[in-house]
This record gives sequence, structure tokens and C-alpha cells, in this order.
Amino acid sequence: MVKRSATDDHSARNPTVDHQAMVKKIMDHMRTEVDSIEESIIGRMQKISSRLDSLDNTIDSLIIEAGLQDAVDSERSDNCPIPSKASTV
Repeated sequence: MVKRSATDDHSARNPTVDHQAMVKKIMDHMRTEVDSIEESIIGRMQKISSRLDSLDNTIDSLIIEAGLQDAVDSERSDNCPIPSKASTV
């Protein structure tokens, strides 16, 4: 058999106050968790963006080294009306 404390008796008599405190505590914890998850997602997105930029630069360098810049520019203009990086810099 479980003994009830004075706090338990108070909770039984005035559940609204205790429930409000419990809800506030849960909401605070949830906000902290959401903030943590949000920071983690932002950090991951920044890493991905950085890696994509690096990969894009590597691909551009390889294209230039291979002497294929004119062919790539021609292909881009045929398939996509967006100007290439070379023409926007």
C-alpha cells in the first residue's frame, strides 16, 4: 500500500494549481527540446550548404581543367535559361 503525502492530499484538493504548474513545466521542457532540435537542424543545413558549395567549386575547377567550359556553357544555355556562374561574376 502506498502512503500519501501531504502534497498528494493538497493535489487531490486543488488539482488546478498543480496541473497548471505541471503543464508549464512540460511546456518549458518542450520549448527547450524544440530549440535544441532547431539549432541542430540549422547546423546540419549549414554543413550541407557548405559541402554543396565546395562540391560545386570542385566541379567547376574540374570542368575548367578539362577544357570543357565552352561545352558546359553551351549545354547550360540550351537546357536552362539561367545564366552560368561565369557570366554572372
